[in-house]
Amino acid sequence: DFVHPGGVPDGMRVDADGALWTSAGRGVERYAPDGTLLERIELPHVVSNLCFGPDGAVYVTATSTLLRLT
Repeated sequence: DFVHPGGVPDGMRVDADGALWTSAGRGVERYAPDGTLLERIELPHVVSNLCFGPDGAVYVTATSTLLRLT
């Protein structure tokens, strides 16, 4: 196992630095390439998926909401 995100991980992306971003229950978690948790962003909704936008933001689908993280 590489990491154990909170909730049920679904959407996963890897950024240009090799960090793994994943949905994690009511938030988004970011992990270093070695599996160290770098950041947890708490959100008011259950996250289902995420992607990187051309503007550098992270777009998150959560319950019935689309969120933009900058």
